[in-house]
Amino acid sequence: MRKLLAVLATALLFGCKEAPEPPATSWTELQRAISSTPEILDVEHVTTLIPYDSITLDRGPCMAKCHVYSVTFYRDGRATLAADDLSPGTPIEYSGHISLRDFARLAQAVRAAQSASVQPEYTGQWRDDYSATVTVKDKDGSWSVIDYGQVAPYQVWALAEILHAKRMSMEWKRVSQ
Repeated sequence: MRKLLAVLATALLFGCKEAPEPPATSWTELQRAISSTPEILDVEHVTTLIPYDSITLDRGPCMAKCHVYSVTFYRDGRATLAADDLSPGTPIEYSGHISLRDFARLAQAVRAAQSASVQPEYTGQWRDDYSATVTVKDKDGSWSVIDYGQVAPYQVWALAEILHAKRMSMEWKRVSQ
């Protein structure tokens, strides 16, 4: 028995190889491309590394004063906002611009949220909160997750918060009355 344990221990100590490094993916290549220089040098190449065409956050109403809007960021740099913060029920449309680096960062956050999200909807057991729906579109279709009450996995919650913060920090130009 001791000999068997010694053989097994030796095999474990010396026979195990280190796990091979995973092959470079477009995600690791994307990270290198957006972090290697202050400006993205090959915009076309970086654009092809991002699998998503658009990322949308829809924030719904709550019983108190909540931001109610739909914001969409596009890979080509466009951004659209339909908000009825000041006049409920009458959304006002705005346009803006998102940098390729910021869109790439949002795409990375989407990837983390997708990996963590095991169901399409998360719902708190109360009725006075807002909902946040994230929808991502790509060439193959779309992925969506709903978080009512901020109870989804933290990666989903963080993505919604990042999208909200990006919306709040941008300059928007009104395009409709």
